[in-house]
Amino acid sequence: MANLTNQVSTTTPLPSPSNISVSLSSTVDITWQNNDNSSDGSVFVERSDDGGSTFSSVSGSLPIGTTSYSEQPPAGQGSAEYRVARSTDHTTSRSNAVTIQLLQQVTNLTADTITETSISLSWTDTNESESGYRVFISSDGGSTFTQDSGDLSSNTTSYTINGLTAGETYLIKVDSFNSSTSVSSQIITATTNFIQPSNLSVTDINKNSADINWTDNSNAESGYRVLISSDGGSTFTQDSADLSTNTTSYTINGLTAGETYSIKVAAFSTASSVESNTVTFTTTFDPPENISSQGSNGFNKGIDLNWQIPDTNPGASVRILRRESGQTSFTEIESLDPSITTYTDTTFPTRGNTYEYKIRRIIQSSFEDSVTTSVTTLAKPTIDFTVKNTSIAILELSFVPPQAESVEVYKSTTSGDVVSDYTLLQTVHTPFDGTIVDQNSGNREDHYRIAAIAGNTKVLSDEVLAEKVGNFSTDNQALDIEQTLGQYDI
Repeated sequence: MANLTNQVSTTTPLPSPSNISVSLSSTVDITWQNNDNSSDGSVFVERSDDGGSTFSSVSGSLPIGTTSYSEQPPAGQGSAEYRVARSTDHTTSRSNAVTIQLLQQVTNLTADTITETSISLSWTDTNESESGYRVFISSDGGSTFTQDSGDLSSNTTSYTINGLTAGETYLIKVDSFNSSTSVSSQIITATTNFIQPSNLSVTDINKNSADINWTDNSNAESGYRVLISSDGGSTFTQDSADLSTNTTSYTINGLTAGETYSIKVAAFSTASSVESNTVTFTTTFDPPENISSQGSNGFNKGIDLNWQIPDTNPGASVRILRRESGQTSFTEIESLDPSITTYTDTTFPTRGNTYEYKIRRIIQSSFEDSVTTSVTTLAKPTIDFTVKNTSIAILELSFVPPQAESVEVYKSTTSGDVVSDYTLLQTVHTPFDGTIVDQNSGNREDHYRIAAIAGNTKVLSDEVLAEKVGNFSTDNQALDIEQTLGQYDI
């Protein structure tokens, strides 16, 4: 009979992991030491969020020999406890638990109020165990951050950054910190304000200059620049040197008379610039000058006008305005190219009347009128015949214009339209009271005209015809007088 021996199975306890360490950066980092050489089983990390009452695995099964593990900080937790478990098919051993105070990123970081030199921040405090907060700012696009604030106390949720540059763009973050680590918030971007000049206006506009004024709305500008355009605002160039801070007026010089300009004012700092509203104005210009008028030279009919343009901008056009004596308003009678400086008026309706003229210069939508010049036209003279005998014709000057300086008497054996068709018989000066006796030429007919002369103007009378009737040999035959009216007046 065989002897039976009771066999009792015993399990050797597993050595627990030791030297557990928990640290916090952007993650929770756990390290430990394994204390057995067994090749079976696994290692896992456990965490308690309720002060050690219950633990649960956060790592899952890790390979034998693993001695570190990291995880994101659990949300909403002020602290957590971690331990490491070593497990085989038969048993499990655990390290001691280590508590760590957790930090969270602040949330909802916002730039609430922005001025030219400050940015006011607010954020949501998501921590329960932070020592405080630090505000960091970058002005180089995030390459480097510097701490703007001192260490802010725990539970702080707002802060104002001062001493900034107007128009500068900044990157900002807030760090939560405690005795062991810190955690940065998301980064936000904010640009300080730069208030543009306003109420830009133009005063005292002259031919070659204009005064401008504006309201200084900024407390942080480095200065101002005046920008000007002569092409309708397509391109602007800087007219002024950089003007000093707080400047509110400037005189633009070197402008062209009658030119339209657009201007604006820019406030600038080392970081940026902002521009005012744009204002358009047109420089003034002089009217035509040295205007003169006189009757046309020779027998050409008309009134000659002459003038000068006083500057290099000829303008859009020149208009001739005329007013007859007794009228209250001027009438435009001609539009000319601005380069023209002479004109002969042949359209006046009445001889022997006084006419006033003005030359109007138009640039853009503005105009300037010259002074008024006046001229009195010569009335057409008239003549009559009386007959003394068959061989003598007596010309009676029945009317001579009062402004005539002299009278010329012309004769031709044929009818003519111009003075070259006639022969000058005699010149008399006015005032003249009497007759001019002409020996009949023996022709069947003689044609006579007189010309009234004033200055360079000559005005021809109508032609009168002395026609011999009957037999040429009858010396005592009377002369028959006919008048042929013609349109030869100026």
